[in-house]
Amino acid sequence: IDRWDNSEDCIYIWINNVRIQIGMFDTNVDEGTLEGTSMDGIRWERESLAPPAQIGFGSALDQKHRIRVNVPNRLYRDNGELTVKLETHVGSNQAKSGWDNVKVTYIFACDRRRVLGGAEEYIGEEEEEEDHLDGDEMLNLSSDTGRSGRMLRGAL
Repeated sequence: IDRWDNSEDCIYIWINNVRIQIGMFDTNVDEGTLEGTSMDGIRWERESLAPPAQIGFGSALDQKHRIRVNVPNRLYRDNGELTVKLETHVGSNQAKSGWDNVKVTYIFACDRRRVLGGAEEYIGEEEEEEDHLDGDEMLNLSSDTGRSGRMLRGAL
């Protein structure tokens, strides 16, 4: 939110201790789609969902974006946790910037069996599950399946 001018104005997502720049932003430009891969193999894609518009945060135009991040299993901590942080960076002529209405959606592939309330349930090879969390700037994700890091449950 607020005014972005595409000079140094960008966002970062941190996955554990890996800082990933998700691209430059401009208040008056529809940035479209951008994708990349970090040195650690984290794949990401950013897409704008609509052109910039005045949607309620003062006179500056705002824009909604969707960011998808694919984190390799090897980057999960031994206990299956990930730490996700969101960061904004704007040039020195800007007073503020930020995130609003952050929604985290995670999709995970399960092993063939998982434990639910003490009972095991069969999960097909191709089945995926989806869940989401809403919140602010810091998210801790942890694994329901222990060290495999495949099934995630989060808490803000």
